[in-house]
Amino acid sequence: MTIDIKKCESADAIRDLQQLYQESLTGCIDAIVDEIATRFATYFTIHLDSERIGYFCTDKNNCAWQFYITDDHLKSSSDIFSHLISSELVKKAAPMTVDPLFMSVCLDFQKNVTSHSLMFFDFDKIEPTLDGFDNLEFRPGTVDDLDDVKRNIDGFGNWEYYAKRNEVFLLYDANILLGVGLYEDLRLYPPYKNLGMNVNENYRQKGIGAYIIALLKQKCYMENKIPFAGCGQTNTASRKTLEKAGFRSKNRFVIMEF
Repeated sequence: MTIDIKKCESADAIRDLQQLYQESLTGCIDAIVDEIATRFATYFTIHLDSERIGYFCTDKNNCAWQFYITDDHLKSSSDIFSHLISSELVKKAAPMTVDPLFMSVCLDFQKNVTSHSLMFFDFDKIEPTLDGFDNLEFRPGTVDDLDDVKRNIDGFGNWEYYAKRNEVFLLYDANILLGVGLYEDLRLYPPYKNLGMNVNENYRQKGIGAYIIALLKQKCYMENKIPFAGCGQTNTASRKTLEKAGFRSKNRFVIMEF
């Protein structure tokens, strides 16, 4: 058995394989995986005895974000992954529980596992309600809102990038910025929208985050999109907010070292 790895000039070289990969998953991929795989990853095709049978992609730190082998060659998946590790093309990986093949081969060789994120699906359609505010306005964000966001919202990076893509919204009460919402396209899963929020520190624990998520969910269904969300494993506040807005988690995204 001869294993040959070839670097791709772009992801276009594996579009057919990537479609098969997506069909093999049991659910939507995490937004972090989607972003890295589509914007920052390097792709490689996998050849077995000169036949192209799969692909994988890695970031600049040799962390694998996708790994796929066609069904006809699944019996060789562990041998191939072992080859990727021994040749140092892959030093760690970020499999999701919705990706059984990738998760399984990683488990065969892992020396350390860290749970990174929870992945949420919509369980209850919650009616958006928020008490204690009289002049609520929820509107799309623009590049011109950057200064106001910087003054009032901690930790919302890449505002200009999302604003230019029409993927951010602002919640005001009169002239007070209460919070921002993320309404992000998943490039590999166009029917899905990744939802997120960040609340002005002075107005937290008032139900604002759940209200923003409920509004974004409502927008999803009006546009025939499927809401999706994620949060860090240790981010208890975000987890409770998403659950209050009707989300539930049954999948994980982990980091494995080899």
